[in-house]
Amino acid sequence: MLPLLHSNLEHSWRDATFCEMDYCIRHARNTLVRTVDECRAYMVREKKWKYAYFNGFDQQLFDLENDPKELNDLGKDPKYSETRERLFRKLFEWISERQIRKTISKDVIAERTGSSKKKGLFVWGLVKDRIKGPRAVKGKF
Repeated sequence: MLPLLHSNLEHSWRDATFCEMDYCIRHARNTLVRTVDECRAYMVREKKWKYAYFNGFDQQLFDLENDPKELNDLGKDPKYSETRERLFRKLFEWISERQIRKTISKDVIAERTGSSKKKGLFVWGLVKDRIKGPRAVKGKF
C-alpha cells in the first residue's frame, strides 16, 4: 500500500472494475421466472461508463458522468453501440482471463500436465451387488 500512497508505482493499474453475480438463491430469480442456471450477471465499470450483462436480458449501459443515479439506460440506444461493444469485449476479456483455479498454482498445473496418462485415474465408490449387497470398490484405470 505504501507505493500507492506515495505514487511510486512500478506497474499499471486497471482502468476498470469488474463484477460477477449469481443471484439464483435470491427472490429475484422467481420474480424474473429464471431457472437456477440462468441467474448470472456481469458488470464492467469505468470512470464514465457502466455496462451490465444479465444472462437472458437486454444489456445495460449507463453514462455515470451525466446520469450518476443510473436512471437512463442507454443499452438499446444506437448512438452508443461502439461503447457497448468495447465494454462487452473488455468484460469478455476479463472473464476469459481471470484465474479460476485458486487451490493450485499455474506452475503446479504445468508440471502435472499429462501425468494422468502415467498414473491413471483412481476411482473409489460403492457398488450395489444383488448377491453380496453394497461393497466398496477401488481401482486404477
